Amino acid sequence: MDTKWTSEELFRNTIDSSTDMIQVFKAVRNETGEIVDFHWIFNNKTSESHYGNVIGMSLLELNPGVVKVGIFDEFRKVVETGRPNISVHRYQHEQFNGWFHQSSVKLGDGISTTTRDITELIKTQELLQKAETDKHREMLEMTMRSLEEERSRISESLHNGVGQTLYAVKLYLSRLADTTVPAERDEILSTIDDLVSSAIREIRSISHELVPISFEKVGLKNNVEEVIKRLGQDIVFRLRYLGPDRIADRNLELGIFRIFQELINNVIKHSKCDLCRIFIKVGKKEIHLVVQDNGIGIKPENQHVSGIGIQSIRAKMKMLQGNLSIESDGGRGTKIEIRVPVP
Repeated sequence: MDTKWTSEELFRNTIDSSTDMIQVFKAVRNETGEIVDFHWIFNNKTSESHYGNVIGMSLLELNPGVVKVGIFDEFRKVVETGRPNISVHRYQHEQFNGWFHQSSVKLGDGISTTTRDITELIKTQELLQKAETDKHREMLEMTMRSLEEERSRISESLHNGVGQTLYAVKLYLSRLADTTVPAERDEILSTIDDLVSSAIREIRSISHELVPISFEKVGLKNNVEEVIKRLGQDIVFRLRYLGPDRIADRNLELGIFRIFQELINNVIKHSKCDLCRIFIKVGKKEIHLVVQDNGIGIKPENQHVSGIGIQSIRAKMKMLQGNLSIESDGGRGTKIEIRVPVP
């Protein structure tokens, strides 16, 4: 059996199905023609659930807050100019306390409005913004800590390494000035030459850790091989490298190299291993880096609260939006794996 709807019933049922508040107001004018109020002439079911039966009643008497937040002026301007209006207001008056998105259009000598409660949406956005702000603050704090720790490490290297070597050079120069024996002078000069060469090597090493001079020219693979060659004296390093020698994004390439440096420094300083395997795969969508040693390992309770190196790596990984995992058993070595997406 077909149900026949009148136009009025069809319109009413369609409007009542909306979860938005749909209202129609007629302008109330004074003797000079100025709009001084609006009266309700239509409410859908959603509006009635908030207001009740208010047809024919005054907007300003029931909701005087519309003047404070500027809604009344917007309604009046729509009627007077004929231009639609869309606005968002925080309304904390009468029976409402929230955020509302409202569109208004002229309808005869009045106005038709559609109002949506967006309070939960705004709250969700605020929570997301706060979470993002907290995340950025944490990243900044971790980055600053790692930078301070890096400065301290370089300062210590300069003081304990280069500084002491140069002080020894100064002492030998004083001895050189006090001796006239040719053989002794030759021996002192030879020692000074060795000390200066040592200081130059130390400075080059520190400089390479800061910004490798060759990085721009030779890229990731060759710099990784250079680090292994330079540091591989007491530890056997075995490298497997897959993919192109260079990463197109220089910032990403330098970031990966810095992480690799930190991992290797940790292996040398803390692992007490004699073998370290390195795997690097440069893919189109992801950079995969694994450093695995056969050293003393990290105790489970210390894997999440580690020293300078891991803190610095965690900060870099957050900035690169990558993932870091640590696998270690006491006495059975450590495996650190990172995955970083390629933009």
